[in-house]
Amino acid sequence: MAIYRDFRPKTFDEVLGQDATIKVLKNQIKTGNISHAYIFSGIRGSGKTSSAKIFSRAVNCLNPKDGNPCNECEACKSILNGETIDVVEMDAASNRKIDDIRDLREKVMYPPSFLKYKVYIIDEAHMITNEAFNALLKIMEDAPSHLIFILATTELSKIPETIQSRCQRFNFQRINDEMIAYSLKNISNKLGYNLSDEAISQIVKASNGALRDSQSILDKVISSSSSKEIDEMSASRAIGLTESYLVRDICSMILNRDLRGCFILIDKIYSELLDAKDFLGSILETFRGLILYKYGIDQDFSKEDIDFFEKYKDVGDEKLIFFIDTLLEDELKIKTYELKRVILESSMVKLVNFEGANEINSRLLALEEKMKSPIIAHSAVDKIASTNYDFEKKLKEKEKNYNSADDIFSNNKNMNEAKETKEAKETKENLTDSKKGSSESKEGLISDSDKYTDLKNSFKEIFKNILEKNGELTSLNESLLNRLYVDKIKDSVIYLSYDIDIIWEIIMKHRQELLDTLDERFNEKFSISKHEPDAEIKEDLLNYFEGKIKFK
Repeated sequence: MAIYRDFRPKTFDEVLGQDATIKVLKNQIKTGNISHAYIFSGIRGSGKTSSAKIFSRAVNCLNPKDGNPCNECEACKSILNGETIDVVEMDAASNRKIDDIRDLREKVMYPPSFLKYKVYIIDEAHMITNEAFNALLKIMEDAPSHLIFILATTELSKIPETIQSRCQRFNFQRINDEMIAYSLKNISNKLGYNLSDEAISQIVKASNGALRDSQSILDKVISSSSSKEIDEMSASRAIGLTESYLVRDICSMILNRDLRGCFILIDKIYSELLDAKDFLGSILETFRGLILYKYGIDQDFSKEDIDFFEKYKDVGDEKLIFFIDTLLEDELKIKTYELKRVILESSMVKLVNFEGANEINSRLLALEEKMKSPIIAHSAVDKIASTNYDFEKKLKEKEKNYNSADDIFSNNKNMNEAKETKEAKETKENLTDSKKGSSESKEGLISDSDKYTDLKNSFKEIFKNILEKNGELTSLNESLLNRLYVDKIKDSVIYLSYDIDIIWEIIMKHRQELLDTLDERFNEKFSISKHEPDAEIKEDLLNYFEGKIKFK
């Protein structure tokens, strides 16, 4: 038989973690002040159904002891053995329709056949349909004195207010980790198994505050073990969890920006058939633990966890909050989609590449300090001078490729004629455009040149508004905008220049929103590009030498 059934509590005193609720229920038994309807709500595995069964025996017990059932009298034994029709446990998931409740109505009106009270325990009560709830409401309003309803639910909000108002409500709390660990240790000792503290910690972590889940997991761990001694590794493999040291390792890699190491570790996780969702959840819990540790919140951390937290306690809150938000989003994705490894790897890329405002500011300050260095300054000047010298040298070598001064003159003449022809053509086109523009201006339209001038003048302001809209208009970003320049607009391409690379990263982050705004305002599809003056020089040289020049 399953552990959770063998070790289900049989008295109120054995119910863990629900002291306030148990105290009230025991007092009602002792005073005889019994209500006709109860709602037990709370997370799964917190003791709702067990408490309902104990209560059903306690109200009918012939020899109650301090509010607990004796479990020895004829009434208690008949309920424990399932031999009485006066205590009925219903699963609302399969008995949820109005016909089921109407059938119930006919049965509850008859007095109990043997016991003092008829008790109906309706599990998963939130699954009942609205029509069935209305029928149940009528039964509660006209309930005879011998009838008790206990509704157990994990989703109280789905129980209609009309039902809730006619019931006594008890909220079953999540059971803390220490109590679950104590219970598991006690059960494993009774079964003759010795689990290490680390193994029990892994089971507790996987149960997420649900005692019944922890007992089911313990059953799985014991069943998969060939030894009476069970350590963390054995427990982790049985559960499908990643061992805690692997989780700390990948968290260290994330904080140290070691993306390659993250991918190698993920490959190891998959080769050992461990669960990707649990692995992601473990990373999330580790970063949550780091935040709690930073602010002195005691969570009974292991020595290894404390060593890890101490090493990284100076990591900024902004980064940790970003990590947690990202992991929460990806945890939802990994539950929904099949490509779990892809989601896990993309999550690592996002975490490793995150740069908060503080980190960007540090990089800017470091860059400014470097620029102040006379060595760096002289090096930059020397590099520019060297580049100019090499360029002039290559230009002279190319001119030597012509056989004579006459050839150069002839080529220059041809180029000038071609240039004059081109200029004449452009002049003609400009005159045509001018006439067209003049005609359009009469209709209230603006010319392209005016539009582009307006765009150049308002580009920074438009981008500034986008940053403000997204809550990113920090003083740092405002100062970065002053280092951004619109150099030119040609063929619907906006050429931008800047002197710090991070500016381009910020632009690319909001690129689509920026282009949509420009399209809406200027009625033209633009694109954005970096302005590279060297490219223009190369283009002019290619034209001058008719494509006979090559660049390295």
